[in-house]
Amino acid sequence: MSSISILAVLLCALLCGVAGGLVVTHAGLGATVSSMPPMPSIPGPVDTAGVRTAARAVAQVASTGVCGNGGGTAWPAGNGLYVTAAHVVAGATQVTVSPQGEQPVSASVVVFDPLNDVAVLSVPVSSSRALPLAAVPAPAGERVAVAGFGGGQLGVQMATVIDDGPFLWTGDFPSEASHVTDFVYATQGAEGGDSGGPVVDASGEVIGIVTGGTTETWASGVSNVSADIDQAGLSPSPVSTGKACPPGSFDILGQE
Repeated sequence: MSSISILAVLLCALLCGVAGGLVVTHAGLGATVSSMPPMPSIPGPVDTAGVRTAARAVAQVASTGVCGNGGGTAWPAGNGLYVTAAHVVAGATQVTVSPQGEQPVSASVVVFDPLNDVAVLSVPVSSSRALPLAAVPAPAGERVAVAGFGGGQLGVQMATVIDDGPFLWTGDFPSEASHVTDFVYATQGAEGGDSGGPVVDASGEVIGIVTGGTTETWASGVSNVSADIDQAGLSPSPVSTGKACPPGSFDILGQE
């Protein structure tokens, strides 16, 4: 085949892929083409450009280790970092992140904070833009959105903040009585697979990260998340995720 024919084939593949909603990753002769999942239905009061950006930014996480196979949701924090819930990667020996429209890539856990149920992952090939962090906690009564892969499918739910402040775990992960100083408690339960997903306000700023809930959503607050992202920037080396597994009695939202 002539060089002109090869160029034509590559150009056609690129243009057809874009027209059909396909994303080409790691461009080159060995490029992988994956389809983007459709944008989920978003409740009207939180159907904003910021929430849509957050929904498109979240990725799926899968982990394998002493706690078996698990997974949840992660979101980009910039500089190749993704944030998820600590219980999603607890005891993990292998972690992969699957940004939308891309193939799974290996990730390293560089911050493991079980007290606040936050973990930060390093994904070297990622160029995803960071989701912005809210400067102040969301007040009670504010409508927010929860983005994640509940049930294995990309979705966005609306919730209303009930309270923000100190919280005491009653389960035994990470310990029998762990005091979390910044916690968001909101209406509308999250689903299995939402753990680690961002809770965002109408502008798309992250106010917390999903940690649990059944009839409500529990989220570790943005101050906890911000501190762990800063720690990842200072010390980006892989860390242990321990050997303690979250018990079934705690409302774990990772996909089993």
